[in-house]
Amino acid sequence: MRKITEIRINNELLVINVCSLVLILIISFADIEGLRIALGLPFLLFFPGYTLIATLFPRKGDIGVAERTILSITLSVVVTPAVAFVLNFVWVIELYPILVSLSLFIAVMSAAAWYRRRGVAQEDRLSVAIDLPLNGGGRHQALDRVVSVVLAVVFLGVIATVSYVVANPKEGEQFTGFYILGAESQPTELAVGDEAIVALGITNHEQETMSYIVEVTVGGSLLKTTNPIELGSGQKWEGEVKFVPNDICADTALIQDVSPTDNSTQVEVKTVQVASTDHLQGGDKIWIGQESAVVQRVDGRTVTLNEGLKQSHIAGTGLTEVQKVEIRLIKIRKLGEGGETSLSLWVGKDHLSTRVLNQGQSKAAYQLTVRIGGVEQEEEKTVDPMFQLAAGGQWTYKTDFEFSENHEIEFLLYKDGDLLYRRLESGSYPSLYTWIHVS
Repeated sequence: MRKITEIRINNELLVINVCSLVLILIISFADIEGLRIALGLPFLLFFPGYTLIATLFPRKGDIGVAERTILSITLSVVVTPAVAFVLNFVWVIELYPILVSLSLFIAVMSAAAWYRRRGVAQEDRLSVAIDLPLNGGGRHQALDRVVSVVLAVVFLGVIATVSYVVANPKEGEQFTGFYILGAESQPTELAVGDEAIVALGITNHEQETMSYIVEVTVGGSLLKTTNPIELGSGQKWEGEVKFVPNDICADTALIQDVSPTDNSTQVEVKTVQVASTDHLQGGDKIWIGQESAVVQRVDGRTVTLNEGLKQSHIAGTGLTEVQKVEIRLIKIRKLGEGGETSLSLWVGKDHLSTRVLNQGQSKAAYQLTVRIGGVEQEEEKTVDPMFQLAAGGQWTYKTDFEFSENHEIEFLLYKDGDLLYRRLESGSYPSLYTWIHVS
């Protein structure tokens, strides 16, 4: 005789928590996209709200199934952004912090719901029933035992795996945020001797404690180097950097009209006549009215430009030179036991500089190997077969390479023959730019 066997899940909260832990396991080790989506969607859009509703309404008759489902989705949409908002202040908004925080929320709400259900009669408690057509009562008992054993093994295995993941977290994306605080903080018009102030921000997402140095160059000349700024993982620094430009910018005017059109035909105007060429030379960036240009050469009162002007300008229109301000962020890592070696790096689009500082108590031998890829001619440089640094000594290396937007540079630093540091850097480090006019 064919019988209907009913599998009743009396504690769906346990199943929800197991699914949450399985999701962490999949993301940490397997990263199977299908399972990640199948578990990730309810984890974000159903589990938080459901456990909260289970706490507020412990009896299955408090609200209907449809209302419970709709409220679970609605509250999940509210809870998930709220958890991320709190993370922004107490931790960092990244994959693993969000996973851990939501899992803790679900676990706490589940524990609260379980506690409230203890005072509810068994027949009034919420349960999920699944009907399966099976033959014989013996199979029913055997299936109960198998399901119980499987759930117990899965739960214990997931607990052990999550404990390992918490103790050995997978590293997320590593980068540093570097930005100017508001356009109003950028200096534009300065007089000779005026102090320029730029408000900057740095955010450390390198997954380790870092130190940073800010360098300010104007026209290729280094004008400011800050003291090291140490930030733990996820920490932020905002402050002002001050510098004093030492070169006066050209400030003159046209003495002849500029008209790029001749009988309705567009022509290039690459030379202009100016009242004075003081402080003006090849390579300078200038503004003529609302049009920018780069000076190619200066001959008397004639200024030749790299590219022709496209707008008309009458005699008397101002010609103003502006200077490019580059703000670089140097990354500093403490390496080895006790941070006895300090490695400073800056990687540009066609240039890199590095400094090794021995902060130990004794002399040490170092070797640096640099591999540059992502350019037409990949190269590997053993910068120095071996360089000795006394306690407190430092060694600096700078080099140019072929310009590339997508280069990859691998650094290998050895100390006394042992590999101390190895890292692949993709792209260039962040730099900020602004323009100033010094009169």
